[in-house]
Amino acid sequence: MAPERQARAASMGLRAKIILVVSLVVALSFLGASMLTVRQSEQLMLDAVKVRGRALLEAMASPCAIGMANGDFESVDNYLGQVSEAHVASALGIEHVLILDERGRVYSHSDPTQFGTTPVGPFYARALRAQGPTFHRLELPGRAPLLEAAAPIMAGVRWGTLVVGFSLAREEATMARVRQRVLVTALGLAGASALVVFLLLTFAVLAPLQRLAGAAEALARGELERRLRVNGRDELAQLGRRFNHMAEELSAHTYDLENRVRERARDLIKKNEELSQVNQQLAEAVGLLEKLAITDGLTGLYNRRRFEEALLQEIRRNLRREHPFGLLMIDVDHFKDYNDAHGHQAGDEVLRRLAQLFHQTFRTLDLVARYGGEEFVVLLLETELPGARVAAEKIRAAVAGALFPFGGDQPSGRVTISVGVAAFPEHAQEPEGMVAAADQALYAAKHQGRNRVVAATRQEAGKHA
Repeated sequence: MAPERQARAASMGLRAKIILVVSLVVALSFLGASMLTVRQSEQLMLDAVKVRGRALLEAMASPCAIGMANGDFESVDNYLGQVSEAHVASALGIEHVLILDERGRVYSHSDPTQFGTTPVGPFYARALRAQGPTFHRLELPGRAPLLEAAAPIMAGVRWGTLVVGFSLAREEATMARVRQRVLVTALGLAGASALVVFLLLTFAVLAPLQRLAGAAEALARGELERRLRVNGRDELAQLGRRFNHMAEELSAHTYDLENRVRERARDLIKKNEELSQVNQQLAEAVGLLEKLAITDGLTGLYNRRRFEEALLQEIRRNLRREHPFGLLMIDVDHFKDYNDAHGHQAGDEVLRRLAQLFHQTFRTLDLVARYGGEEFVVLLLETELPGARVAAEKIRAAVAGALFPFGGDQPSGRVTISVGVAAFPEHAQEPEGMVAAADQALYAAKHQGRNRVVAATRQEAGKHA
């Protein structure tokens, strides 16, 4: 009886070892597949946040670029304040918003205490150099991680860098639930599979079990399409069929999880697209209202109010940064005679064609406005007096060479303009002085025979200092 007991004990020991090994392999295969699914889900959610961030950066960069190009710090700051409002920031998952100028200093920030500071770190250095969107995941102790997204603010030239920090709290909470469900499912399936293996293994047949173990190891490596070739109807054949069925369930479960993650990602992308459309419509409506408030109805140029605001802002900005700019005062020669002879409709057409010439001649960063009647003003940003003279002569020649209705009836045989030029800070350092200096130069151009460019003199600058 002793040999039988020893054989039975050896058989039980071998069976226990085989059951232990198979159970471990099955559990590892489920856990490995689950971990792979979780990683894919995490990456898809992070990609969805990046898509949302890229769309939001594009929607925000345009109004910020317009404000920075015009030196309108207050509108940029107000815009960031609106985006940072509690209900907007919560809906978009925004933690903070800031704009860096070309030197890397904070130009505007959702936290006013950060104004003027210089953020440091590899991400900010990379963002200042990047020509497109760039992202960085930031781990914070005791808090949900952030995804920082940055994009350049472009309007002809690069005016700064927009940085938005997105909270990943909601994504982390979602992934925690996904990980928990996947882990419970994997453990449940692994336990059920181990129990099935235990019930089916009645005899210790090493060769078939080695093939089974090899198939299980392949499954653990992620080869979810691997199956056993099953022949016969004995217990080992049943075990093989059970193993194949388990592999099918695992593959189907993994495929189902992947499909759910893809569906969630598509839903997120769709929601982000809808949000982007809403933001675009809102920006267009705000832009239209702003345009109506600062635009001249006849010519489509800026009106006098917008010019006076821009002139004051430019003087304040340039006094701080010591950047020069030029001012042109333009008047249409003999315009009253033209109106009297051909009517106001013809005169309005002349003003509209002049506006088209201004758009074609001046740079996009320059500000052109109708000052009143037939008078126009131009702010030439980052331009000293010699450059302002060149620009004035260029527009004078363009007008003189253009064709206008009834232009041959003018005293000079064509429609012409006279231009007065003033420069900051040579001729004045306050708005009234700059306008007066340019107007005095325009008066001199009229007095000297019209159709010419005259720059303000140092003597005139002394009168308005």
